[in-house]
Amino acid sequence: MELDISPEMEKAVVFADGNLVKRALRNLIGNSVRHNPQGCQIRIRLYEKDGMACFCITDSGTGIPQVVVENMDTQTEKIHIMGLRLARQIARAHGGNMMWGYVFRRNREKKRSYSIVFGKNRVYNSRGILRKDEKE
Repeated sequence: MELDISPEMEKAVVFADGNLVKRALRNLIGNSVRHNPQGCQIRIRLYEKDGMACFCITDSGTGIPQVVVENMDTQTEKIHIMGLRLARQIARAHGGNMMWGYVFRRNREKKRSYSIVFGKNRVYNSRGILRKDEKE
C-alpha cells in the first residue's frame, strides 16, 4: 500500500468525525483487498481541492464493475455494495461526496477509481485559518 500526502495537507486540520472517516476509508480499502484475491497494489492519495480534503483510492486490481456504479442508488439483490453506500453517506454527512473516476495505467488500460471528499470549507492550516480564506 502506498500513501501519498500532498505538502499542503501534511499540517492541515480537517474537522470531521475521525471514527466515521476511518470507517469509510476502511470500507473502500477493504473492497480493494477483498475483490482482488490475487493481490493488488493500493494507492491512497490525500490532497486539498477547493477547500476540501480529498482521498483518492486506486488499486492495480480488477477495477470497479460498471454494474456497481449503475446500482449505487438502487436496491438490488444482484450485488452487495453496502460498504460503498456507507462510505458515500459518511462523506455526505461531512459536506462532501464520493465520486467515480478513471485512472490510466502505464499500458494505457483504463481502470475505475473512487475519490471520497470530506467537508467543503473545512480544511484549516496549522494556524487554524480556513485554507480557502487564505487564497481569497
